[in-house]
Amino acid sequence: PHNFSVKGALVVPGTPADAIPGFQVSTPVGAASFLTRVYGFILSGTSYTFTVFVNGAPVAAWTGLVFTTVASGLSLLTPLAVNDLDYVNITATNVTGSPIGLVCLVDEVVVYP
Repeated sequence: PHNFSVKGALVVPGTPADAIPGFQVSTPVGAASFLTRVYGFILSGTSYTFTVFVNGAPVAAWTGLVFTTVASGLSLLTPLAVNDLDYVNITATNVTGSPIGLVCLVDEVVVYP
């Protein structure tokens, strides 16, 4: 699993300085990697609406997800195949009620032949 965390105020990025850094997938030779679940919450505020991206393209099933102060998540019915060194990140599309603090987990499963 890969974790994103932000301790301060959450905003819709207006500049690269506001972006939450992502991660690169690391898939061993001969194995396959899949994204399976996104899960998390905000520490305070009303809500944080975001989308998960892979190599700059939104993941259709993970577009417009909303985190509140109650932990929640969404698993993919069909895991999303990703390749070695693919870049995965989350980007806010809307924030409500001055959210502060984000905890987000994106599960990556590696399958060996």
